Amino acid sequence: MEAHFSERQTYTDILRLSYTEIPEKRPTSVSNSKPPVIFLHGVLASGTTYHSVLARDNFVPDRRVYALDLRNHGSSPHSSVMNYKVFAEDVIRFLKDHGISRSVIIGHSMGGKVGMKVALEYPQLVSELVVVDLAPIDYSDPVFVKNLPTDAIVAMSKVNPESCTERWQVDDLLKQNGVQNKRVRDFILENLIAHDVYPGHFKWRVNVSALLKSMDKILESPVKIGQVYNGPTLFIRGERSIYVMNSAAEKAIRDFFPNAIIETIAGAGHWLTAEEPEKFCTVVNNFLYNTNLKIN
Repeated sequence: MEAHFSERQTYTDILRLSYTEIPEKRPTSVSNSKPPVIFLHGVLASGTTYHSVLARDNFVPDRRVYALDLRNHGSSPHSSVMNYKVFAEDVIRFLKDHGISRSVIIGHSMGGKVGMKVALEYPQLVSELVVVDLAPIDYSDPVFVKNLPTDAIVAMSKVNPESCTERWQVDDLLKQNGVQNKRVRDFILENLIAHDVYPGHFKWRVNVSALLKSMDKILESPVKIGQVYNGPTLFIRGERSIYVMNSAAEKAIRDFFPNAIIETIAGAGHWLTAEEPEKFCTVVNNFLYNTNLKIN
């Protein structure tokens, strides 16, 4: 089926995104007619970060899943331009290039904001929207910033992996530059790859300079006053996470996504896909298949 796109769509500054494709685990006679899942990741992550949960047999088993690498992340191209407008337009280009006329958009953290932008700007292309542990609000308040990866990105900008020949050396430099939490360092080091010019040395896979310059844009709300997405929407939050737990976040969800359901996963923090993958799969399936599965 040919996708229908707005005439205002242009390809200025729009990138072709890298992606991982996960076929249907249990295809049915109507699988091909069901909108595929487009999964969008958070800051410093990539599509492969979530592979273990997206590839589970019980995660939307009759849908094809495309886990995209957003610009400046994963294997996708780098650009100095980073904001939710171009993030969304990159996704729209992916849909057009793959002939996808309708899709289920699922986004975690920053990817959730990108998903919101796509749904609000191109509602005809989104059959359902799932946002994981973020709301359509500005997150520049210090109470949020201290829990965001800003310090990690600053530390990465101070580390030159080209000077290192061993992974532990980069890890040690990150620690010297303020990243004391080993789990955070391990997450950062997922972005350490072999250098393509200097054999035996490393480089950052993500575009650190663009991320550092654009953090204020990433913290912004992706929505505009007056915009509304009326399609089926699910917001999933972790019980131990702070990002969707205040009245302002809930009000913004109701204002911009009037048909939204908010589900809380007990015991989970911001990385609920990794902490509670079974509950995450159940909540998403419950929403998409309109069943009454127990999630707690």
